[in-house]
Amino acid sequence: MNNLEKHAREEFRAAGWMDENDRFKDEMQAAICADVLDLLNLFSKQGHSGSSGSYALSMFERLVD
Repeated sequence: MNNLEKHAREEFRAAGWMDENDRFKDEMQAAICADVLDLLNLFSKQGHSGSSGSYALSMFERLVD
């Protein structure tokens, strides 16, 4: 588990989507969070620096919208 995934899981728990045993409250939330974790893992594997990461995220957000 990489640092982005660890952080995401902490945020999932803080938001109340996941309990302290890493179980999701419902199936839809589990599916969405799994998708987000997939995206985070891909982003992590790409090895962006601070500036290229910000640029990639900005471009991705614009294209997804």
